[in-house]
Amino acid sequence: TVEFLGALDDELPEAMPREWFSLVLCTEVLEHVARWDRAFANLASLLAPGGRIILTSPFVYPLHEEPHDFWRPTPYAVRDAAAAHGLRVIDERRLGNSWDVLGTLLAATWTYPADTRFGSRVRAAVARRAHAWLWRALDTGRLRSHVALRGPWFLSTLAVLERA
Repeated sequence: TVEFLGALDDELPEAMPREWFSLVLCTEVLEHVARWDRAFANLASLLAPGGRIILTSPFVYPLHEEPHDFWRPTPYAVRDAAAAHGLRVIDERRLGNSWDVLGTLLAATWTYPADTRFGSRVRAAVARRAHAWLWRALDTGRLRSHVALRGPWFLSTLAVLERA
């Protein structure tokens, strides 16, 4: 089972061991933490010297767990917060690519006519079919195998941090 011990950006419980863990996994959590400085201080306090944190945080993703969805940090924000708390980045990656971002956006988008006019309804029907075709092409990989899509977009930041 999983027990809730406390919010990552609040005071940690006294019973929580400090400088104890060799590995902390923090995946897709940091976007829900209002006080990043406190969260990174807590994460660093849990690590034994040489201990590591594996963390991921979304960069392009729809709002979720509202109203507790605060950040879409860049890799630079993670690097800066880590350094401020004595953690060094030993690996950093941008997960996903422009195709994955497009698929995420399509999955969270619905097509409707802008008004009740006949022309708007027809255009919306065409757009809905194009949306469905593009989604299927992305889902099956057919489009990716024939078209390169390049851009600065990615879904999530992965960082492995180490305590000195």
